[in-house]
Amino acid sequence: MWDGVRRCWRGVPFLKKEILRGLAIKTGVSWATPSSYYVMCTFRCNFKCNYCPQAARRTPHEPELPRETMLRIVRESKELSGTGFNISVSGGEPLVYPPIYEAMELAHQLGVNFGITTNGYLLTAENVKRIVAAHPFNINISLDSVDPRINEAMRPTPGATQRVLKSCESLLAEQSRTGARFGIFIKPTVTEINYRSLPQMVRHFGKRSVIQVNPQNYYLIEKEGAKQFWVQDTEAFSTIVDELIALRAEGYGLVPTPEALRGMVEYFRSPPLSDPLHQDPAAAKACVIGYRNLFINPDGAAFFCEPLGTVGNVVENSLHEVWRGHVAEQKRRAALKCRVNCQMTCRRSISLFAKARAFLRMG
Repeated sequence: MWDGVRRCWRGVPFLKKEILRGLAIKTGVSWATPSSYYVMCTFRCNFKCNYCPQAARRTPHEPELPRETMLRIVRESKELSGTGFNISVSGGEPLVYPPIYEAMELAHQLGVNFGITTNGYLLTAENVKRIVAAHPFNINISLDSVDPRINEAMRPTPGATQRVLKSCESLLAEQSRTGARFGIFIKPTVTEINYRSLPQMVRHFGKRSVIQVNPQNYYLIEKEGAKQFWVQDTEAFSTIVDELIALRAEGYGLVPTPEALRGMVEYFRSPPLSDPLHQDPAAAKACVIGYRNLFINPDGAAFFCEPLGTVGNVVENSLHEVWRGHVAEQKRRAALKCRVNCQMTCRRSISLFAKARAFLRMG
C-alpha cells in the first residue's frame, strides 16, 4: 500500500503541470513551463536504419551539442520547470555522445528526471550499470520487432535484435539488484514491414511487465522511398490494432489508449497534410505542444515542432529566454490551430489517465 502511496505522491508535480497548462491555454497567461525537454544531443549514430531521415544524409562531421551546453540545459531546466518534468535525450544515438553520462549524473544530483532513447546496441553490462547508477527516469529502446528477420530488415545490423533483447534483460536484472525504479519502453516504428509482428512483441514482454511497448507511426510521408514503409492495407492494420487493444485489456504493457491506437489506423488511412495550420472542420484536435514540450537539436536550435520553425537557440540564449520569448509565444498560439494528426509518441496527445497508468507500471 505504502509503495502505491509513494508512487502517487511522485505524480503530484506532474498533475500540477497539467493544471497550469490548462490555465495557460484558457487565460493566455504564461503559467506553463515545459514538462518534457527532448534533447537531440548528436546526429551521429552506430546504426544506419533504412527508414531514418538522418541516415541518408549523415556525414562524419555531424553537429553535436557542446558539453557545456548539455550540462547547462540540465541546470536551467531545473530552474525553469522546477518539478514534474523530464529530459529525454536522443540522437542519433546518445550513447556515442561522450558527455551523456556526466549529464545523467548531474541530473540525478539536481533531482531532474532524465531519460534516454537508444537503439540499445551499446547497452553493454558496464554501460547498464553506469546508467542505472544515475537513477534514470526512463529508458526508451528503439526496436521494431522481436523477430530478427523483420527487425533487421529495417535496422540492417546483423545480430542486433538478440543483442538488444539481451540488453533488456540486463536492465531488468540491474534494476532488481539495485532497487532502482525507472520505466523501460520499447518504441517500434510502425511500418508496412513490421506492423503484423506487433502483437508478438507485446506478448514477448508479458503481462504486468515493467517493460512497456509504445509504438509510433512512420511519419516521413514526403521522404524519397517512403511508400515501401507506408502501411498499405489499413483494414489489415485495423485488425492488428484490435488485437493490440485486446492484449492491453488483458494486462499486457501497451502504452497507447484504445483511442490512440485506432487513431494510428486513421493516420495511415488519411495521411496528414504537411501544412501545420491546415483547418479541418471535422477534427477536434488542438495541439498544446507549445505549452508542454521543447525540442532541441544538436546545433542548439529549439522548436515545438519542425513545421512551425525554431523559437530560439539554446547555445546562444538561456532556456528561460527561449521559452518565454516573443517568438515562442507566437508559435504556441499558432500551434493551437493545428489539426495535423502527426502520431509521433513525443507529440501524440495522451490522457492524464494513460500517463498515470504507464507511470504506475514502472519498476
